Amino acid sequence: MSEVVGRSDEPEGIGRLSDRVRSVVALPGTFCAPMVFDPLRELVEPRFDVRALPWMTEAPECGIDEVAEWVAGMISSSASGSAIVVGHSTGGAVALRLAAERPELVEGLMLVNTGPNMHRHGDVTSLIDGMERDGTEQVVRAVIERSFHHSPSDEDRRRLLDYGDSVPLIAALQALRSQHATDLEPVLPDLPMPVSIVHGRFDPVRTVDVAEGMAAAIPNASLRIVDAGHSPTYETPDAVAEALVALERASGPVRGADGATGRGRIRR
Repeated sequence: MSEVVGRSDEPEGIGRLSDRVRSVVALPGTFCAPMVFDPLRELVEPRFDVRALPWMTEAPECGIDEVAEWVAGMISSSASGSAIVVGHSTGGAVALRLAAERPELVEGLMLVNTGPNMHRHGDVTSLIDGMERDGTEQVVRAVIERSFHHSPSDEDRRRLLDYGDSVPLIAALQALRSQHATDLEPVLPDLPMPVSIVHGRFDPVRTVDVAEGMAAAIPNASLRIVDAGHSPTYETPDAVAEALVALERASGPVRGADGATGRGRIRR
């Protein structure tokens, strides 16, 4: 199911839900600060407990599989034992791996401007070689510039650049090499949980047809096209909030660590 959404003033339905807290684990993209989820968090709290994880600066290893295991450990040791997982860009690849390998931890999956592989990302090998030679400063700036159709404020842009510059070179290389070598397209038809695909139509790298292909391959998927670039959680948070509410409803009641319904929050 595909839906085209622009900007609206208020996420429909959030105020009419029950008072149970739903844990949401949010994974940003490469060099992307967790703050890209702040506008979404401000809209949906306290109904949703959104925890954006700075995996590029905190995970012990930054390959896709290793980060997925790191996130799995956080979720499985939490009071809830499961969560809705939102993955943006490279964070979407991590979320897909987690959902495929540990589906019992993922109540619902939201994929934001991501894809199952990097087949259309150009010459990734040259990019890796350039980072090894020159570092990440120019790459960080290029990533931030292309990630927004609706430009961030000057203060937010500074925060985004500061975070990108704080990412260790080894973490960036691990993430890029791993994602380049990873193809998750074969796992899409086997995902058992409800999946919400949200995609900014103005993304210069991940085009709409990538999102449409994922939606066609995943059995229980919905597709929402929004008026954003690569970062809808920051650019059009109201539309993403509506998609999150719909995903929660499709996911069923909040589960506790023992499988019973109840409250539970993810802490890092």
